[in-house]
Amino acid sequence: MKDEINENEVYFLGQDRPIPKNSFSKWKVVIGMIVIIALSIAGSLTWSFHKGGKAVPVLEGEILDTVSILPQGSKMPRFNGTDDMSAFMDWVCKHLVYPKGVETEKELVVVSFIIRTDGKLGGFNIRKAPRNKAFEEAVITLLEQSPEWEPAELPNGKKVNMKYTLPVLFRNE
Repeated sequence: MKDEINENEVYFLGQDRPIPKNSFSKWKVVIGMIVIIALSIAGSLTWSFHKGGKAVPVLEGEILDTVSILPQGSKMPRFNGTDDMSAFMDWVCKHLVYPKGVETEKELVVVSFIIRTDGKLGGFNIRKAPRNKAFEEAVITLLEQSPEWEPAELPNGKKVNMKYTLPVLFRNE
């Protein structure tokens, strides 16, 4: 479930300039590894959905206070007017729906997406696919319903696309 991004640039971890769109495909593997390394360094949040009807975060590793993704002086994307990603994670927990008929299954879905310059989420890419596609569909459906974001902004005021990766763990306890 991918959609086209009309922008010519997407900022990635450690880049101080955009990667030209025509060279994007050869960078996919490198960028994917950088994202995985960054998640490993920063620790990872795994979202666990419990049968009781509430998703709760499970913290694995240590989360750093700051991970630099845009050039210095840039503004990170903001969800509901806050720089704190916990507001987005709370929203995910509150609205995530366990797929019907598979409530006893445990699945991990890792999805990357782009916070576009128009504030909408797009460019969904499943980085780790579950065995049962119903879980993948539940995560993407949820992200498609996300309220609009304030997009990332460079120091010169130019709004840019920003890529995020979100792991979501479905499990019953």
